[in-house]
Amino acid sequence: MKNARRYPVLKETCSKILGDGKSDKKSEDFLAHDMNKDPNKYFKPIELACQTKNPEMIEVALDCLQKMMMMGYIDGKSKYENDQNQLLIDVVIHTVGSCFEPNQKDAVQLNIIKNLLTAVTSCDVHGKSLRLTVKTCFNIHLVSKNEGNQKVAKGALTQMLNTIFQKMENQLLHQSKTNQSLAADQTQQTNGSHQVEENQDQEKTTHQHVSDVVSDILEKVSERFEESPTEVKQQAADDAQHLSEELVENVTLTTSSSTTTEQPPSIPTNMSDNEAESSPIFDNQYQKDAFFIFRALCRLSMKKLPANATNESIEMRSRVLALQLIHSVLENSGPVFRNTHFFITDIREFLCLSLLKNSVSTVPSIFNLSLSIFKTLILYFKNHFKTEIGMFFTSAFLRILESNNSTYQQKYNVIIVLHNICQDSQTIVDLFVNYDCALESLNIYESLVSDLSRVAQQIQAEANWVTPVQEAKIKFCGLQTIVSILKSLVEWTDRRGQDQSQIEPGTTIGDEHSLPDTPTNGSSSSSSNQHAFNEQQVARHNRESLFEKQRHYKMDLREGIALFNTAKPNKGIQHLINAGQLKQDPKEIAQFLYTQEGLSKKSIGEYIGQPADFIKDVREAFVDLQRPTFRGKEFLSAFRNFLNTLRLPGEAQMIDRTLVSFASGYYGENQDDVFANADAVYVFAYAIIMLNVELHSPQLNFRSRMTVEQFINNNAGTNDGSDLSPEFQAEMYNNVKNCEIVMKEEMDAKQLTELDPETANLSTPKKKQLLFERESNQIYKKTRERFSSNWNTSKNKSNLESDVDLNSTFFNASGIQHVRPMFEVSWQPILEALMDEKVVHSDDPLITQLCLDGLEFGIRISSRFDMPTERDAFVGALAKLTNLHHASAMKPRNIDAIKLMLKIADVEGNFLKESWIHVLTNCSQLERLISIASGAGPDISIDHHQPPVRSSPRTSNASTSTPITRRPSILNFSNSNSNNSNHTSTPKNRDSTNPFDSQLLELDNAQYILHNIEQQSVDKIYATSSSLQDDAIIHFVKCLCQVSDAEINNANEPRKFSLQKLIEVAYYNMNRVKWAWNKIWNHLATHFVDVGKHCNETIAMHAIDSTRQLSMKFLEQDELADYHFQRDFLKPFHAIITHAQSGSIRDLIVQCVGQMILKRSSNIKSGWKSILQIFAVAARDDQLAVVKLAHHDFVTLCLDQFFVPICQSDAFVDLVNCLVEFAKNQLDQSISDCAIRQLQICANRLANGKVDGVTFEKTFSDNKSHFKVWFPILTGLSSVANDPRIEIRNLSIEILFQILLSHSDSFHVSFWEVVFTGVLFPIFDEIKTQSTSNTSSSSAQDKQRIVIKNNTEWINTSCEYALLLLIRLFCFNFEKIDFLFDSAERSMTILELIKTCFRQVNGNSVILSESLASIGNKALLEMCREAGHLFKAHHWDQLCKCLHGLSSDMNAPTEILQDSSAQDEGEFIRVQCNIQMILLNTIHDLMAVHGHGGEPLMTTMNIRHVQQLLQVLDMTYQSSKILNESGLLHNKRGMPVTEVLNLENQASSVYLNTLSQMFHAEVGSDRRELAEQLLIPRMSEMLNRYLLKTNIKSKQPEDKSVVISDKELSTFTVSIVLVLTILLAFDDAEFEKYKGQFYSVLSTLILSEHKSVRLVLKELFDRLQ
Repeated sequence: MKNARRYPVLKETCSKILGDGKSDKKSEDFLAHDMNKDPNKYFKPIELACQTKNPEMIEVALDCLQKMMMMGYIDGKSKYENDQNQLLIDVVIHTVGSCFEPNQKDAVQLNIIKNLLTAVTSCDVHGKSLRLTVKTCFNIHLVSKNEGNQKVAKGALTQMLNTIFQKMENQLLHQSKTNQSLAADQTQQTNGSHQVEENQDQEKTTHQHVSDVVSDILEKVSERFEESPTEVKQQAADDAQHLSEELVENVTLTTSSSTTTEQPPSIPTNMSDNEAESSPIFDNQYQKDAFFIFRALCRLSMKKLPANATNESIEMRSRVLALQLIHSVLENSGPVFRNTHFFITDIREFLCLSLLKNSVSTVPSIFNLSLSIFKTLILYFKNHFKTEIGMFFTSAFLRILESNNSTYQQKYNVIIVLHNICQDSQTIVDLFVNYDCALESLNIYESLVSDLSRVAQQIQAEANWVTPVQEAKIKFCGLQTIVSILKSLVEWTDRRGQDQSQIEPGTTIGDEHSLPDTPTNGSSSSSSNQHAFNEQQVARHNRESLFEKQRHYKMDLREGIALFNTAKPNKGIQHLINAGQLKQDPKEIAQFLYTQEGLSKKSIGEYIGQPADFIKDVREAFVDLQRPTFRGKEFLSAFRNFLNTLRLPGEAQMIDRTLVSFASGYYGENQDDVFANADAVYVFAYAIIMLNVELHSPQLNFRSRMTVEQFINNNAGTNDGSDLSPEFQAEMYNNVKNCEIVMKEEMDAKQLTELDPETANLSTPKKKQLLFERESNQIYKKTRERFSSNWNTSKNKSNLESDVDLNSTFFNASGIQHVRPMFEVSWQPILEALMDEKVVHSDDPLITQLCLDGLEFGIRISSRFDMPTERDAFVGALAKLTNLHHASAMKPRNIDAIKLMLKIADVEGNFLKESWIHVLTNCSQLERLISIASGAGPDISIDHHQPPVRSSPRTSNASTSTPITRRPSILNFSNSNSNNSNHTSTPKNRDSTNPFDSQLLELDNAQYILHNIEQQSVDKIYATSSSLQDDAIIHFVKCLCQVSDAEINNANEPRKFSLQKLIEVAYYNMNRVKWAWNKIWNHLATHFVDVGKHCNETIAMHAIDSTRQLSMKFLEQDELADYHFQRDFLKPFHAIITHAQSGSIRDLIVQCVGQMILKRSSNIKSGWKSILQIFAVAARDDQLAVVKLAHHDFVTLCLDQFFVPICQSDAFVDLVNCLVEFAKNQLDQSISDCAIRQLQICANRLANGKVDGVTFEKTFSDNKSHFKVWFPILTGLSSVANDPRIEIRNLSIEILFQILLSHSDSFHVSFWEVVFTGVLFPIFDEIKTQSTSNTSSSSAQDKQRIVIKNNTEWINTSCEYALLLLIRLFCFNFEKIDFLFDSAERSMTILELIKTCFRQVNGNSVILSESLASIGNKALLEMCREAGHLFKAHHWDQLCKCLHGLSSDMNAPTEILQDSSAQDEGEFIRVQCNIQMILLNTIHDLMAVHGHGGEPLMTTMNIRHVQQLLQVLDMTYQSSKILNESGLLHNKRGMPVTEVLNLENQASSVYLNTLSQMFHAEVGSDRRELAEQLLIPRMSEMLNRYLLKTNIKSKQPEDKSVVISDKELSTFTVSIVLVLTILLAFDDAEFEKYKGQFYSVLSTLILSEHKSVRLVLKELFDRLQ
């Protein structure tokens, strides 16, 4: 050896070993055996060589030592020969470690690293030796000048730590398996031996995705360390040595558990944090080693850096390496590390603080590592660090995104981290469930989405701070992260939807807190575990319900806070009270104001400063809550604290109330010698407020500020009459002067934005860096305070609590229902980001793809969860991206959007609902452009409609319907084109405002679409509509109708593409279940009706013909009984023909319906109703051709050939109504005549029981079924009775009464009542209508007297005929329906109708018509003649009462003449007299006429009725007599003097003749006695009156001569002659009896000048002789 002399001991030791080998000539096997047996022997020379400090020797020695450890000659069990208390491996580690020196050769350093790594991986190293190993490699990495050695040292450290922690995992796993195996043998349960393996497999499965995420994170985020070799001074090496001492600190450990190998693992879970830190109990040595190494790394990562630390400084590199190693440990950790209490505690108390400090670092490497560790915590440790993760999100990373001062790299790295986090659907949903649904947590998910949306839209390039390239990159990352969120939600929906569809109902998947272990076998445990499982499911359901309630609670709270801050505070408080979050309690409201975060201090001040009594109580309670902070506090300090809880309002009175409450509270806690009472506190507080304004308001800079002396003088005498201490006031003055009273939030904000004069001139990047450092320090300070507060709170909680704390426990989401509320709170910012102007118009295919992916995911979520607003917004946005509705050049992004829209229609069709409108609108626009590209013109203009050929009415209906013609595809793409995904050249940019360029642009777009979009993809949407669910197809058809309506009503270019597609869709879906098809047809029918009424006949005819084709197809199917689909199907024809303005349209509809009858009559059932209703509308048409076509060709055919099926389909009434309409037709009288006679045929068939569906009975009653079929016939004929054509109306009246007369015996009494009331009496409504039309409006007090001279044509021509027929019908059935004679209970009776003919009263108006009175007279006499012999006493009573009433109404001429306002009274009196004459004649005829049996009607009356009639006659006589004698007629011109005289004479004549007739009755009869009583006095009175009028008899002296005209005297003479004639007619006995009574008068009459009187007198005197 070269240096043997310098190291004799080493030489001797080596020689001895070599000599022994040569002398004994041992083989290699022997040496290996000997080395394995006594490794100390061979380690000795190596140890000595390392002690020489000779690099060459050390290098060789270390090489040999490494080989010995690799070959297993040195292990962790061999003792060291010089000290049996030491292990050989510990000495080896110490020896290798002692070889390290800062300036050591690179080769030696490399060998040291190799030896230490080999020792850790191949040997069992523990305790200080292990920590020394880590320390040495750590130091080599820090101080080595060789970059390769640094990397090797770093790699070795990583591998060492992985080995250490993996051994810990394996050791506990081995112990767990052993213990479980023993337990299984003892209980003879085979399932126990596999439990740990199953759990381990499950753990691997759980973290498989996480490992992939972590790898991706390392690739994208972690920056490579670029370290160049530099000269490191010895001082730096010493510093590194000092820093690394953390790894070998002496800590007292309890290792008793490591020596006990037979005990099962015991991971303490109920130990307090303090106990765990002071004396953790470890299960084995591996766990203890891992624990202290990890703690040392955490502390190293927290070491404070020097002020000017650079990236190459030892301190900086030390922190970076510690963070890298921590990240490696966390990333590769196993279940033992992740669930052991003291590891979790160390992470919480050391690593979290370290992470908090480093997460706001401006050093990129440290910041990136913090992000990496944070991701690892979220992915692997979120169950333990719910609060901490929330704080990191809200206080650090999201603040970085929100800050304007954070660097581009910081924002970018945060977004990258968030992007990778959001790729895990479980994590993103967990964030929402645990934070957004927790009361005490901020809405992390909502804030995350909002911040990402803001980043994707608002980041602007700024000088050297953010370049345009960086701006684009960060916006892209933000958009990418947003899309990742949507993608995760879609994956969660799909996965959870599949999982829940594959398991039993009521079972959920993925809730780690609720799912119990399920045994693999054993029937006894199966039921108990199932019971536990059910209980856990109930608990999970309750917890998820609680999550939802808490989320709504937070939403209400946020809304209340927003109202409190932005509107009047009272509204916010009232909202919270109404929502149940606050009670109407002052203390509770005060507590809310004092503790609730997010409340505006300004609004708090305004609220508690109000004067209301309740708010006064709140104000007092608010101050009481702060009393503990006032106690023992100096005044200004307490006042500053108080002012930090609110902002004083601007109103002086509000300030006054607030300060009064503060003064009371402060003085109540500090009754010292400073203030005499609360008033003094109040005054001084007010003075402090004014002083603060005086000293610090910039508005007062124009003058000098208040001095301390002035301040003291102003407060003189305010302390209950005395002064406050000057020293105290001076101290307060100086305090306010030096430190302005401002709110803490304002001060913090000011510190963050204001720069010192020295830094104000810095460049923008340096300013922002400085401001961000301030923000970071503030964030770190506040978050650390929250950490401390949270740890203290968690330590104070009992570990024995059984209830789950939703605010501190992390829950793994499992339900699919969480996606809906997540999307509800985030869809708006997401859509804003996706539809940002730069994103929408970007030509970058990656950005376009991201945008489209985001829209697709949004549509899928909103569609699956039936969120109409959100779905419509996303589908509408996608429709906008297609650019089909804009006149601009089509781009590849637009083509991609179109393809996506077609994909959405294909995949999500069942969920689109109302959003189909956007898809179908785009399809319409797309087809239009394709048509343009193919050279096709507008489809409306080239479509020359050919109406269907008229079929002969007698044509056999066996022929088939015309098949609908499908629209051929315009384009036929080849396979090469259809599979070509590359876009052709995009259209050129043209000026869309120029009409010519606009057309060229549209053509370019059409050609571009033609080469990139398949026609079949559009047609597929309609062709596959049959595969849609029932609810989906209804929405599809509804939206397609809307699109078709828009196409057709396009003023510039109407199209029928969607209309044609509607026909196709109807064909495809016609065989759906009836209820679904019925709803589909409702939409189709409404649309077809609208189109059928279109002003463009071509469009309308196309719609009609399309409807016909569909109807013909539909009528091929048999209709089930009790269904009415055919009727509904044909309703569009009825609606169209009703509103169609064009005759050709109406003619076409009649033809279409006629074709259906001829070709589908055998299948028509309920459709007959609609068909007949259509013909009824056609009957009202104004074109004769349409009317004739409908009646002659089809209606007559229906009556002749299809009457039976029509009746079977319950369409008999519709047939009748149809015939009635034809009867009313005014164009062709022959059609009306035929229709009326056809109605008679229907009535006869009905009466004879030939109408199916109507039970045949001998008597028809008012039963609904009878009424339903008879009433339309009768009312129809009744309505035709008022037809303007006399022939038609008379025929209708004739047929109507023929039907009723011929079938009278078939009608029940109740039926007759309905017939008269509802059918016959309305025929005579013309009488009332005439009265109404001749009545002018007048006040209630005015009376109108109207004379109708010219009656309506109907009254003049048909009224008498109809009324006589009515009377005959009534008389024919009088015994059945005599109750209709007259009744007060009925509005109309026979007598009332006759009475109406004589006199109509309409309000205050009286209408008279002589012709009507004559008709009424005839009817009355006809009734009496035909049925008078059947009259009973009550009938005569009613008749006499009627006549008496009419006469009373007529006998009022004096009243008329005395009415000064009466006009045309002469004419009215004349007509009235004429009608009265008719009444007199009526009574006369009643007395003289003979009834149906040949006997006089008078004989059927009793004496009472005769007496009543005589009273009517006498009343008429007396009234006319009075009028004549009054002279009123002579005082006015135009009075009907003659008519009144005639009336008097006629009344007298009838009265006398009647009495004369009665006088000659049988002697002793009541009639004879009555006549004798009335006749003789009346005759005597009239004779004496005649003598007076003719001045034959002398008058009394007081009487004046009466002047009488010759005409009047002549008229009266006729009455005298009648009286004398009656007297002359007396028989001898009677004459003898009364001649003495009349002799004197008769003698005087000889002087009469009237020959007629003298002639009768002669005969009388002859008889007297």
